[in-house]
Amino acid sequence: PRNDRPTGEVKECGKQSPGAGFSPGDSRGSNKSVLVLESERLSFMRKVIKKVSAEEEAAGACITVLCNRKREKFYRALSRVDRTLTYPGKGISAKIRAGFKLIFSLERYHMTVAVLNGERHFRKSKLLFWLLRAEKRMVFDGHLESFLLGCRTFSKTFSKKRKKIHRARGVEVLLFETDDIEIIREVARITQGDHVIPGARITLFCRESTAEILKSSPLVKRTISYRDNSFFDWIRKAAGAISAGNNVIVGVLNGRKRFFLSKMLFCLCRNRHRLVFNGSLDCCFWNRHTYGQIIAQGLKAGVNNPFARNPRKVLILETAGPETMNRLIRTAADPRVNPDARIILFCNEARLETFRSSPEIERIVTYSDTSSWGKLAASVRIIFSYPDVVVARFSGKGEFRPLKFLFWLVRAPSRLVFNEALDCFYLNRKTAGMMLQGRTLHFSGYFLFPLLRTVIRGMLFIPRFAYLLAWRALKALRFRMQG
Repeated sequence: PRNDRPTGEVKECGKQSPGAGFSPGDSRGSNKSVLVLESERLSFMRKVIKKVSAEEEAAGACITVLCNRKREKFYRALSRVDRTLTYPGKGISAKIRAGFKLIFSLERYHMTVAVLNGERHFRKSKLLFWLLRAEKRMVFDGHLESFLLGCRTFSKTFSKKRKKIHRARGVEVLLFETDDIEIIREVARITQGDHVIPGARITLFCRESTAEILKSSPLVKRTISYRDNSFFDWIRKAAGAISAGNNVIVGVLNGRKRFFLSKMLFCLCRNRHRLVFNGSLDCCFWNRHTYGQIIAQGLKAGVNNPFARNPRKVLILETAGPETMNRLIRTAADPRVNPDARIILFCNEARLETFRSSPEIERIVTYSDTSSWGKLAASVRIIFSYPDVVVARFSGKGEFRPLKFLFWLVRAPSRLVFNEALDCFYLNRKTAGMMLQGRTLHFSGYFLFPLLRTVIRGMLFIPRFAYLLAWRALKALRFRMQG
């Protein structure tokens, strides 16, 4: 009969008849009852149940399996399993209710069994393993070795040796040619590494010229090649490549405009596992947690080749007079501040000739004071130019306010700030407080305090208005009483 505990099916156990109620005392001629919690994949749990039934501690015991309702039929089919307890397959609240009913039930098991191998799946079942009432607790590790929990063996549950390293064998990987050949060769080597997809069998989708060079490479199992500069041949071979049933697809998204069609095909493929490499050949799998970062990396223009010389792109905003800006540019180009810097200056077109003679500047981008649309278009291009460092000077004065505001909008990983004395520091969490103190970097004087006053006035508007209405009503009442 079903009660308020997690549902279960009963097979013949000892002297009880099929379908009879279950209690820990009803077992094969003994008072032992063993509860095995589903804490690993089904193939591994079958081996665990087989070993548990052969253990001396579980000799003649009635074995119960606590599992997901979707997999109940697989455990019921095992001859060594006498009973199954199930919890709902979906709904966190239903799972919590089932867990509480099992924890506070009257049954006390002789032994509970779980697999604690350092993996993150089945965490709720592994937590339940510690909360259930049982005389003994048996733990299996990733190597299918077991031990009973006790004072001497408790430390084994935290040992790194309990985790089994699963080597992926025979994983079919489709690698798209999305960059230069030396980068593709390095991507193939990293993909087959121990920390990514060890033992991967790589199929390369590339041009015929690239296939000829990599034909004898041990990193590539086979190639699917199309004729160079042939769009129709690319379409025909691409259709065959993506329908080959590969487990993982791999591509490089580094912002370079080459191999646009192959990059688009990589992004649009309906494959569950997509491994993405950026310009520095760091890789991650495409999922909901990494989607935004991957798109941002893919939209960046001109990401450097990791095998080439990598200069630092430094964008300097004109936020001071010409003499001060020349000193600021020399400091920003110093190798101790920005090693191997490529200086790009954003300034007014009226002062273009003033800065053109500076040897440190590689390129000058200008804006016009006469055209508002031209100024806006230049600002948008600067915001999405993706420099490595953006530089501006903050002196606490009201000059160059639009450019100082533009400093916070430019998409850059690093921000270099100069004060009135042209001392500089990189802005981060530890140095952000320097923007709010001191005479030379009085950032709050032109941005923070006016914004704070506006917010406070907005919050106090309703109380002040209510006070004025009350004051006017009181004055009118006193006037009438006097009249």
